[in-house]
Amino acid sequence: MWINIKGWFEKAVLIVLASFLVYITYYSFRLPSSFNVDNAINPVKFYDEYLRNVPLILFIGMFLLCCLIFFVFRKITELSYRNLKILIVCLIILILFVELVFLCNFNTIPITDNHMLNDQALVLAKKQSKYIDTNIPYFSKYGNNYFYTILLSFIFKLFLLLGIANFSMALMVLNTLFINIGILFSVLIIKRIFSLHCACKLLFVFSISPALYFSIPWYYTATASIPFFMGIIYLVLLIKDEKKTIYKVIESFLLSFFIIVGFNIRPTAVISLLAIIICYILACLVKKREIKRDIFVIILLTAFSVVFSFSTKILVKNYVENVSNNFPVTHWIMMGLHENGSFLQEDEIYTNSFKTKEEKIEANKKEIVRTLQEYGLTGIIEHIGEKLRVTWTDGTFGYNSRMVEDKKFSKLYKYVVYEKSDFIVLYCQIFHLFLLSAAVVGIINQLKHSSNNSMFVIYLSLLGAIVFYILWEGKNAYSLPFLPLLFMMAFQGIDSIKFEYADIKGENTIFLRALRVVFAITIILTTSTMIVQYPNYVVEKNKFKDKSVYSFNEVFMRYTDQKESRKLNISQEFFSEKPFNTIRIKAKKINPKDQSDKYKATLTQSGNMVFTKYIKSSDINSKEYITLKVPKIKVRSKERFVLQIKCIGKKENIKWGYRYSRQMENYEGDLSINGETQPSDLFIQVYRKYEAPYTTPNRYLFICVAIVLFEFFIYVSIKKTLFKRLQ
Repeated sequence: MWINIKGWFEKAVLIVLASFLVYITYYSFRLPSSFNVDNAINPVKFYDEYLRNVPLILFIGMFLLCCLIFFVFRKITELSYRNLKILIVCLIILILFVELVFLCNFNTIPITDNHMLNDQALVLAKKQSKYIDTNIPYFSKYGNNYFYTILLSFIFKLFLLLGIANFSMALMVLNTLFINIGILFSVLIIKRIFSLHCACKLLFVFSISPALYFSIPWYYTATASIPFFMGIIYLVLLIKDEKKTIYKVIESFLLSFFIIVGFNIRPTAVISLLAIIICYILACLVKKREIKRDIFVIILLTAFSVVFSFSTKILVKNYVENVSNNFPVTHWIMMGLHENGSFLQEDEIYTNSFKTKEEKIEANKKEIVRTLQEYGLTGIIEHIGEKLRVTWTDGTFGYNSRMVEDKKFSKLYKYVVYEKSDFIVLYCQIFHLFLLSAAVVGIINQLKHSSNNSMFVIYLSLLGAIVFYILWEGKNAYSLPFLPLLFMMAFQGIDSIKFEYADIKGENTIFLRALRVVFAITIILTTSTMIVQYPNYVVEKNKFKDKSVYSFNEVFMRYTDQKESRKLNISQEFFSEKPFNTIRIKAKKINPKDQSDKYKATLTQSGNMVFTKYIKSSDINSKEYITLKVPKIKVRSKERFVLQIKCIGKKENIKWGYRYSRQMENYEGDLSINGETQPSDLFIQVYRKYEAPYTTPNRYLFICVAIVLFEFFIYVSIKKTLFKRLQ
């Protein structure tokens, strides 16, 4: 009976998961709506205007990528053990090389929650405070990141001890290590379940994943939790087959550490543990001897987990004095039910309006019940669909919005992050579609053949993640920690296509003709699209920004708090290696009706005055910016500039924007107000604004020829590989 129940449960999980993924795949046939950055070319609009049939382009790209990976997988299968090891080393070198190129070209400035956590951690590391400051609204409301902030403070102490000054770059390197450890665990899991050949195939998929590299600048709990999430699965596989007692003790110790620390960094890290527990219970019901055999390990895990849990609680208690205003879990469930399930300022204000935790919980529960009753059954189903679209259909995972602010603004920046990033965004979505569609194929194979019971933990973990974010607040970046699961499922999906050889073996001629027709249509569509779009890419001029300083994200931005009677003399230092002709300053009127104010803005370059302009509050535009159009400033190398703003009228009528900070700088340079140096920086944007075609004729021709040759290469490779096996 229990065997049947276990089988039914596994099939039910796979069918539900497949249904979710088919829905997500369908709604992923569009370009990510997350890319909507200021005045940049918005790829969504760009492709709507220039490439009318976006789903068809995405489908062609996904088809070609699937064919490429299918071809590579077949070649890996044929490799000898020696050549396989050589290829694995080459793939590791490739991943490390691309990561190094990324680190050399980007030095991303942390924004939103990430900025606040880093700033507080640096305050603790420099011993300016013994405690996390819960007077700051963020830390007063959100207690879920206390432990991670404390860990960051220890890391910053190490950086200070080693004399490291570029904290953002050091954290990017550390984040790269976290991501790579997550990849390592994923590859080791597949090696343990299948073989070294299969592990190599998974490593190849990782090597061509854009999300792997674009996650490097986001040193946050989402990426820090990946090695713990995957490490839990790997350590359980080790313990399962371990014979020696001493190794069982060590592995149980490590597993307990991963569970407790992973949970405290990001609670979703233990979703894999819950999946393992469910699978273990089902296995025990089928084989009752399992519990007796594993009782020693269970006792060890429980004991170690209690010790680690107690230790983390003591650690947090030593750094946090007041947690009375922390938001309860019900807040995120309530927020997840409103609109599209993502963050809402109104929900934050609502929960914060209640004083005690009990009052907050009660208010949240009432709002949850009210919302569910208002939705009804059909409304709930529609809302679930919307949350799936928000969290799981964006192949960029919102990387572009997190990488807008940078300290380098290298040549690669515009092609990866800003105006010319539309081809990268397109590839991100194509790759995401490949993962989703191949994962569905993997589920179908699992249903048909029940090929590997150990893989069921992977499928159940992903279903758990999807269900969790149906209930919780959703966001495109929140699905990032579960990407390794999709990679493993996609690997199994593509690798399982070999089971279909027998079905087409007797119809080689028909199948070959069909393959030729498909590739012919693909090449014709690609070529015709490139010809039609030539004027849009080569002739038509677009607006671009070559940035030097760019404060963009307004979360945690504040305005100077001054009265009309107090006159400010503001001096902001910044550095630039590039010429620029525009400076934008965040500003807000104190009295909208008063037009009598007057300010003098001056710009000095290496001590020499190069620009002067008189401004007033009426110059503030609808987006609350004052724009200074300066004569093109020529820069020979990295030079120091100082923007000075002085009130020369009778009274102040402008509040100036800045990003709240106590230690973490937003860009190089100091802010001084009335002669006193401030920990924050003025919210400014410095760039060269210009118009130019998207690319040159020669580059466009090179790209077009390369794409067509790639398509032809895929056709020849697939034809030789597949039909060599069939005949």
